Amino acid sequence: MVDIPGVIVGRDCHLDPAVLFRPTDVRDVRRDIHIGDGCRLGAGAVIHGGVRLADGVVVEEGVIVGTTRMGLRGRQALRG
Repeated sequence: MVDIPGVIVGRDCHLDPAVLFRPTDVRDVRRDIHIGDGCRLGAGAVIHGGVRLADGVVVEEGVIVGTTRMGLRGRQALRG
């Protein structure tokens, strides 16, 4: 399903191909992202490192979840 270091995805999830995962900040500090069972993430959603989504959470299109630490490292944007 998703093979991105730092992103742990539960069972029966639907991740739009245009979801952006940003587990790494500008200091190269990686904080894991945990997606619970049965979650749905819409197109253009951005999920930052350190986020833990509970089972069944729906993230609509274009929503940003979490915050950055010391900014983002743009070239580290990873598609789901």
